[in-house]
Amino acid sequence: MDLVHLACILCRLTAVARLELPVACGSNSIFDYEFGHAAPDVQTLLPPTMFLDLFERMRPLGHLRALDVTLELLVRIPSEALQQVACLSLRIEAPEQPRACEAVTRLSGQNLQSLRILRKCHGQGLGPQESPARLCAALNVTGLTYLELRDIGVEGTCTLGSVDRVADTIEAEDAVHMVPSLTTIVWEPAWVRSYSKGDPSYQKMVQEYLLDLLDIFGEALVVLREDDTSAQIMGRHTEGSVELTQVPIEERWWELDSWGELWLEVLRTVDSWGELWLEVLRTVGNCV
Repeated sequence: MDLVHLACILCRLTAVARLELPVACGSNSIFDYEFGHAAPDVQTLLPPTMFLDLFERMRPLGHLRALDVTLELLVRIPSEALQQVACLSLRIEAPEQPRACEAVTRLSGQNLQSLRILRKCHGQGLGPQESPARLCAALNVTGLTYLELRDIGVEGTCTLGSVDRVADTIEAEDAVHMVPSLTTIVWEPAWVRSYSKGDPSYQKMVQEYLLDLLDIFGEALVVLREDDTSAQIMGRHTEGSVELTQVPIEERWWELDSWGELWLEVLRTVDSWGELWLEVLRTVGNCV
């Protein structure tokens, strides 16, 4: 069997068996398992770059619900093939973000509910344009309920700068308008792994960013991901007070296409943020 036939079989398997589509492209081998430090410990089949044109002729994949790809591959897949995709994980270089937002908006249709972007940055990080709110302002996905943005940098090289405040700007208005159904934001900044969690400047930065996002998105659940297992959340009580809580997190939340409905239901029934998070973990754990 030659590699062309193998690549075609892989395309068909994704539709029949609900397997993940390839996440990246290697130039010499059909196998590749690495994408930065955040790569999942899951073996993934990958086609050589020379076979990317095969994906341009893919027919609609009616059973394809979750897709994990690079931008290079996403733009090759016809939009008709992705109409049923509810959960998308996209791997990009930071300068590719405008093109990535255009591709997501054009290809995802109205079924996309969950979006994870792994944004690889270099040097000192993304600087003054890193807020997830700016990403939301560049999207146009009305059904999106869950957004996860993970900035991948070289550990120890990304430093704390000034807070990228977006609230009370035109971009904040655009963000709310472009993703009106958004209920959950999970963000891992590039600088988060370069500092001690007990550092006062780190804690101040976390709080200011979470407050800014909460001011923009109102009752949305705002989560700052600190590592592979824990995060900090911030929520506003009905009387206006704000609470910051450390919580456990899960790697596969982006694959849950009913996250928005689950979160709204939990929000209606639980008053305490500590109790709320336990209920979120219990409910989501039963679905993923």
